[in-house]
Amino acid sequence: MSWLTLNIGDTEALTASASYGDGTSANANTATWTSSHASVGSISATGVVTAHAGGTTTITATFGGQSDLAVVTIIAVGATVTGLLVSAPATTVLVGGNGDGDGQLQRRDDCDD
Repeated sequence: MSWLTLNIGDTEALTASASYGDGTSANANTATWTSSHASVGSISATGVVTAHAGGTTTITATFGGQSDLAVVTIIAVGATVTGLLVSAPATTVLVGGNGDGDGQLQRRDDCDD
């Protein structure tokens, strides 16, 4: 079993490899492919998965009486951004206070500009 994650609209080619009793293996080009939820992810006759909607589908390949599968999870992309608000925390700045904490500004005429 294999696991695959795709975004909606993505495609991915899967391959099937057959193992034989003599210890050899070969590409199973003529495997039969099926999808458990074709509306979520479909599979072509050549093993290409196309992601259609968010969810999970199981892709099964069958060849020579043997089967294996790939679980494909399709991720639905989030909603379109329609607005943005940037804010900052409130900050109080006291300038030239008289030390009594009331935060009132005082004019000083004896300062050099």
